[in-house]
Amino acid sequence: VERYKNVRAINSTGTRALSVTITSINAATRQPIAHVELEIIGQGIRRVSSNRGYNTVANLIAGNHKIEAMHPNYKPKTVDFTVVTGETTELLLELEAV
Repeated sequence: VERYKNVRAINSTGTRALSVTITSINAATRQPIAHVELEIIGQGIRRVSSNRGYNTVANLIAGNHKIEAMHPNYKPKTVDFTVVTGETTELLLELEAV
């Protein structure tokens, strides 16, 4: 796994559909955050993180995207990311408590 700016990891996927895996963690404790509301802005895609702070979004188009993360106990966060053909993008969202 190759790291890029501690936010994006690239895993070779061959010809499978493009996807992004998202892990939401507490920035201070590094512990997963359950039930974070996630939205890929402009794509109409919404998800909620699992009890382990994890989620996957498949079938994204290659290119630049934005994701917004919201949770009542944390400051909202918006992150830019890029989906590249033949890769799975991995996002680590570090949220700060309010």
